Amino acid sequence: NRKKELKQISEAIKGTLKGSSSHLILVGNYGNGKTSTLKYIGNQISTQVPQSQTIYLSYPGDSFLELYGNMIYQIGLPMLEDYIWRFLEISNEIDDLKQKVDTGEVLFPEIIELGKRKLFDLVNYNDFATALLHIVLSDTRFVAWKYICGESVLHDQRKELDIVSVIDN
Repeated sequence: NRKKELKQISEAIKGTLKGSSSHLILVGNYGNGKTSTLKYIGNQISTQVPQSQTIYLSYPGDSFLELYGNMIYQIGLPMLEDYIWRFLEISNEIDDLKQKVDTGEVLFPEIIELGKRKLFDLVNYNDFATALLHIVLSDTRFVAWKYICGESVLHDQRKELDIVSVIDN
């Protein structure tokens, strides 16, 4: 029985897709369907914009670092790794890049340098960009994931990633 509210949500989504800014605030008591409504909104956006990413945070946290970490955890390592491979494919203009690297048809060091240069141009934080690229390497995946999630990473581990700064301060 939320036809009026769902219509407002649909109109806001359509307006945003056309380029206008839309804001909605969802308020209600426990059990009124806020979570279901937010999941509905995410589904509507994903349906109308297939290349979009929607996530739901049940608790954003008490600080920006917690909000950021919770958001990255919701995106998840597999999805982030897929995004990085797609970025490297686009940067190097090579289709099915992961498969070609796995079979040895393309050498990873050859593609990573161009990917680094393009990513550094987009992300003005070199250590973050470096950590993102290290997510696709099996040897450094775990430490890079920790860093990207905003967790504390020891000096020796950052050195292994070729990263100088800490992300959790």
